Amino acid sequence: MNGQLIHGRILAIAIVAASSVPAVAVELYPVPQHGKWGYMNDEGKVVIQSSFETAMPFSDGLAFVKRGDEKGYINEKGEMVIKLSFDDGRPFREGLARVYKKEGLIGGKYGYIDKTGATAIYPKYEDAGDFHEGRAAVKVSGKWGYIDATNVEKVKPQFDEAAHFSDGLARVRAGGDWGGKVGFIDLNGKMAINPKYAECGDFNDGHASFRDGDKWGYINKHGDTVIEPQFSEAGLFSDGLAAVRVGNLLGAKWGFINKSGKVVINPQYDEVRLFVYG
Repeated sequence: MNGQLIHGRILAIAIVAASSVPAVAVELYPVPQHGKWGYMNDEGKVVIQSSFETAMPFSDGLAFVKRGDEKGYINEKGEMVIKLSFDDGRPFREGLARVYKKEGLIGGKYGYIDKTGATAIYPKYEDAGDFHEGRAAVKVSGKWGYIDATNVEKVKPQFDEAAHFSDGLARVRAGGDWGGKVGFIDLNGKMAINPKYAECGDFNDGHASFRDGDKWGYINKHGDTVIEPQFSEAGLFSDGLAAVRVGNLLGAKWGFINKSGKVVINPQYDEVRLFVYG
């Protein structure tokens, strides 16, 4: 997934993979009908007819779509407001969207456009992530660093893997793709939590999950263990609760804990998602 760190196998909360909890609820949702994609509102009514081969979720009021040879961004009325001249695009984040330009038969480079469709950062990166908290991870000569929205380098490319910022910290892996360890840096690139973990999740609500052996627990932003590793899988905190999976792989069930590690909803579910606004 574009070199970004992946957190375990938490299919149940994959809806927020690589993104923070949204500040407001999304109003339109991609929905398939008769082999094509359209969009429905939160009442289940299709408001943009199904005519797209690809339809990504709305973000910053726009959604990336593909229809035949046409690709670009539509508004919430279904109008194509940006016709993309690049080969692929991603959802807008903080006013910029990642785009991809092919080079030759294989390979290509990544850059960014703004909401007018103008090229904000010309495609020159081997790989790139979305903007979060004013930073985007970019790959240069096999290493990951971070830029700001004006393409100023804020963190020198030096990491084997890099995730987006959340709660002011970003997960990075140093020491090799296979033998390296995961830690966290701040917005200026200073190591806030030294790389010592085999695997970690993102920070949210001041906590991040980490794996020790085959069990997951949680640390705070100082790197202190606040919930001992004891779960077979562990998700993001949101609304003060985190989804955790308890038991062996075949019989494990999902429930929810609070920030003290106390089970507040007993493990009983096959799949769960985040709490948002209760």
